[in-house]
Amino acid sequence: MAKLSIKQTIKTSNGNIYVMSAAPVKPAEKFKQIKIECENWVGLTAEKRGNMYIRDRINTLTGLPFRDVVANGHGTAQFSLSYLVREMPSTKFRAYWVAVNDNIITVNYTQKVSIGLPATMLLPYVTVTPNNYSEVYLGEFTMATYQPSMLIYLTAANSTSATANLLVCDYIRLEPVFKLISMIYTNKKFPMKTMIAVALVLAAGSAVAQNPAQPAKAPAAQERDAIRLLNGVIKDAATGKPAAGIRVEVEKFSAAITDTDGKFNLKVPSWNSTVIISGEGYDKRQVPLKGRKSLNVSLQDVTHQSFNETVTLPMGERSKLTTTASVTQYNVDPWVHNSETPDALLQGRISGLNAIRRSGTQGAGANLFLRGYTSLYGTNKPLIVIDNMLYDNNDYGQSIIANNYTNPLALIDPKDIDNITVLRDASSIYGTKGANGAIIITTARASEQATRISFGAFAGFNSAPKQLPVMNAADYRVYLSDILQSKGLTSGQVAALPYMNDDPNNPDYSSYHFNTNWQDQVFKNSMSNNYYLKVTGGDNIATYGLSVGATSNQGTVRNTDLSRYNTRFNAEFNFTRKFTGYANLAFTYNEQQLKDQGIADQTAPIFLSLIKSPFLNTHVVNEEGVQSPNLADRDTTGISNPTAVINNMQAYNRYYRFLGSFGFKYDFNDNWSANTLFSVMYDKVRENIFVPSAGVAKDTLDNAIAKNRLGTQVKRIYSLYSDSRISYRKNINNIHNISANVGLRYQKNSSEQDYALGYNSATDELVSVQNGVAALRQVGGGIGEWNWMSIYLNADYGFRNKYFLSFNVAADGSSRFGKEAKNGISMSGTHWPVMPSIGAAWLISSEDFMQTSFVDVLKLRATYSLTGNDDIGNYTARQTYGSQNLLGMQGLVRNGIANPALQWETVKKLNGGLDVALFNERVSLSLTCSGTIPAICSYTNRSHRLPASTPS
Repeated sequence: MAKLSIKQTIKTSNGNIYVMSAAPVKPAEKFKQIKIECENWVGLTAEKRGNMYIRDRINTLTGLPFRDVVANGHGTAQFSLSYLVREMPSTKFRAYWVAVNDNIITVNYTQKVSIGLPATMLLPYVTVTPNNYSEVYLGEFTMATYQPSMLIYLTAANSTSATANLLVCDYIRLEPVFKLISMIYTNKKFPMKTMIAVALVLAAGSAVAQNPAQPAKAPAAQERDAIRLLNGVIKDAATGKPAAGIRVEVEKFSAAITDTDGKFNLKVPSWNSTVIISGEGYDKRQVPLKGRKSLNVSLQDVTHQSFNETVTLPMGERSKLTTTASVTQYNVDPWVHNSETPDALLQGRISGLNAIRRSGTQGAGANLFLRGYTSLYGTNKPLIVIDNMLYDNNDYGQSIIANNYTNPLALIDPKDIDNITVLRDASSIYGTKGANGAIIITTARASEQATRISFGAFAGFNSAPKQLPVMNAADYRVYLSDILQSKGLTSGQVAALPYMNDDPNNPDYSSYHFNTNWQDQVFKNSMSNNYYLKVTGGDNIATYGLSVGATSNQGTVRNTDLSRYNTRFNAEFNFTRKFTGYANLAFTYNEQQLKDQGIADQTAPIFLSLIKSPFLNTHVVNEEGVQSPNLADRDTTGISNPTAVINNMQAYNRYYRFLGSFGFKYDFNDNWSANTLFSVMYDKVRENIFVPSAGVAKDTLDNAIAKNRLGTQVKRIYSLYSDSRISYRKNINNIHNISANVGLRYQKNSSEQDYALGYNSATDELVSVQNGVAALRQVGGGIGEWNWMSIYLNADYGFRNKYFLSFNVAADGSSRFGKEAKNGISMSGTHWPVMPSIGAAWLISSEDFMQTSFVDVLKLRATYSLTGNDDIGNYTARQTYGSQNLLGMQGLVRNGIANPALQWETVKKLNGGLDVALFNERVSLSLTCSGTIPAICSYTNRSHRLPASTPS
């Protein structure tokens, strides 16, 4: 006769762990399979035992520590429930009010006790008469909503007028309710007695769970169970006071919450386990036990930069301690960096990253170089990744505004950024796109389900830059006299010049005797305004974050300003327990009034203000020195009037960008999952310029003299991107951590540039291109299309959270490579570069011999990789033709010589690093050596103010 063994056990140690299991003896022919189904599967793990399937484990504490005294018969106290609701949503629980033996209070009259929860989880008042009790049943409820800051409130009230009674509660015990709802078997002859016995065993288990008076196990039984119970105290590093409500856990094994004294008890699988400590407002810590049976840990605040922090990597979030790559993360404070661009705010914040600002123009941003230059011909720019999407950060086609750069990163509001991760070696992950490293930007999303509205209004003052020292009018005359005499003029001839004559009766005297500070005519102080609104919230089905921002910056150059309007929507969806998704949508409109920049000797106002003669005036003056409202024309040496350029030149830039992505994830089981992402980007830039004839030097064309200039340009870029992968994760007995990802990325891009330039409109009032002379009109542009595909593999292994290995490889196919490339692997007649990397790390501080060391973190890491670069132009490997006009005849000419053997650049990189943290991570050092021989080293040194007394 077949035997069926089912048990439901309860182990209490300042809390309860429930284990539900089933293990049949190998059955006889009377039945083939039994399937037991229960309610509330969350937190249970499916296991196969024999030919019986049951979810047999609840890996969560259901005893919530609570120690407070409700004095005088009434009062309220609270404790956190957030971690339990997060792990077991929509689960039915029975609640018990528990006071252990040394705190039993005899109360001779009726008390009213209740637990107050959020609106959807309200328990009714329960009237009890506690008389030498140790546990009182309060009621049953279902937790349907998750909020990170969720609290349970315990309230007690007297039904009499007594005033000198105490009500003591050590903790609230929550018991998950499981109910046998069906048994499935394949043989109708399966004995009914067996099924009844199973039901009785489960019912008995539930009855035992409700009875707190369980006899204590004998020491021999406890020793046989080999329970390893870790205890300790968690404190605040700044104040030295106990930290209550801190979560202490061994991942996928057990968890506990600290009480009001900061104490905890935690079951651990071994004394070499790694304990994860986290709490709201505190920096997350990973603490290896190293044989210790108790812990005293002091937590830093959440703003503290630590090696324990979680960093965002291409395959998901990971602890920085477990990575073999050189990675740094910068957490952006949204209320500090309110008017910066993401590239400019990284200046001086990341070791090995050079951020060189392009100019002082608002929104111009910075050129980024990670670990120097690796290519003689490429841009050397690191790859920008935003919310797992490749973000095109290139400006396709030159601007018709001299030396102007349209910065795509200026369209991202720093207040929308959660963190920025710099991955110094990314080629083996992102293929040829990651040859110069990667900067991964994660935008902010809802951190809790409660609706939260944030609004900020900022006002700033832009101070004009300090003026460069230049000569005044008197000194300039002496300098000009020397220059003219060096060109062959005699002193008499120089003195006869109108601007060198000091005779007040001379009719030209009034026009050339000023002392104009031209920099004052160009620069000014100004104001900037920034408004930002963000709304986040949701429920256990979906969370969302919506932000809207508006920026206005007047600039420090007169008649230049910037206006930007941006909106972003992020959402995460739980379609089912296994099927989740997310969406990221962003649209930005940027309008800017500019002037020519740099060394544009005829039209750049800043350059002109430094070379313009100071004895000239901004406006026309008559013989008596009376100033006219008309601006002065260019001077006799052909230098433009900076004031005329400031007031009359037009240069507008209007910039639009839409970026949207949708991603989905499906968990097949605890180990296997599939991810896919689809994104689209559309970018448009429209520019218009007009350079007047009055006050500005004329330009010389091939066949004419241009007195005024007109122009318009439109640039577009359209990109489709997808990333799909299969992922595997496995933790074996908290000893071996294995993860692997294999996937495919694909990107299709197209760009277009169209421009038209005109000259010599009839008057400065006509500023459109069609008003110029038709014979002088110039029309041009370009179209580019390129495709990219990458197949990648990632594998990581960790042993006891001490030793780590990683392997990455990517193979790329690109339309930019020539058909006759020789290296790489050949697929369908095209050669694909293969870029592998291998990395290793040793967390020395987790070794047992470091148990008493004052060193918190000591880690060695090294990686070796091959990197390739596809930044070689779209059609460089092919023969192309361009249009050309000759004597009024339009035709085609060759643009260059085809190079079908053109392929990717290849660089071998060796990286080594040492991470050290001391004094509870108040002082940390990260040393990195990278590149080819000789190595280029950089280091990061962080120190934090020590408190007056350091807690133990």
